[in-house]
Amino acid sequence: LLVLLLVFQIDSNAAERSCNVCEGDDCNQIGHERKEICNNGQQVCATVFDGESILAKGCLNTIPENLRMKCQGSEADILNQCHKCNDDDCNEWIPSAFFCVQCDSKTDPTCTIQDDIIYKDPTRCNLNRVPNILCYALKKGDRIKRGCATTLEEQKTCLTSDGCYFCNPSIMPGCNSLIPFLEDSDEQTTES
Repeated sequence: LLVLLLVFQIDSNAAERSCNVCEGDDCNQIGHERKEICNNGQQVCATVFDGESILAKGCLNTIPENLRMKCQGSEADILNQCHKCNDDDCNEWIPSAFFCVQCDSKTDPTCTIQDDIIYKDPTRCNLNRVPNILCYALKKGDRIKRGCATTLEEQKTCLTSDGCYFCNPSIMPGCNSLIPFLEDSDEQTTES
C-alpha cells in the first residue's frame, strides 16, 4: 500500500504544470516572479494581451473568463490576443528591457540618414514575443523605418527584404541609430 501511495504521489507531481501568473498592471512590470501550479489536470499556460500590453498570465483555467475567451481555439497564437503553451513557466513574455531608435522617414526626415549617426533617443521596445529582440532599419523606396523587431513576422519581413539591417540591442542599446547604406527593398512601399 505504501508503494502504491508513493507511485500515486510521483505521478500527480509529474502531472503538475507551473505557470507565471499576473493580472492587470502587474503584468507590465519587469521582474514579476509569481508562479502558480495548475490544478484539475490543466496543462496549458497562457498569456493574454491587448496590443503591447499584457492583460493576464497564468494557467488557462485560472485566467478570468472575460480574458480567457480570447484564447478560444486550438492554435498557440490566436489573433495576436493570446499565446498558449504547455511547458513549465513557458508564458514568460515580458515587457522588453531593450531600446532601439524608432522612427519613420514618412513623418521624420532625420530617419533617412544612412552611413552617419542620427541623434534620436532610443525608446523602449514593446512586448517581447520572440527569444531575441532585434533593432532594425528597413528601406523601401525613399522611405526608411527603424524600430524593434519583437515578433517573428517583423523579423521574417526584414530578413526577406534586400533593404534590411538588423542589430542586437542587448550589445548596444539604440544600435540602429547608425546604419550602413541600404539597398532598396523589392517590396512595395506600404502606408502603415
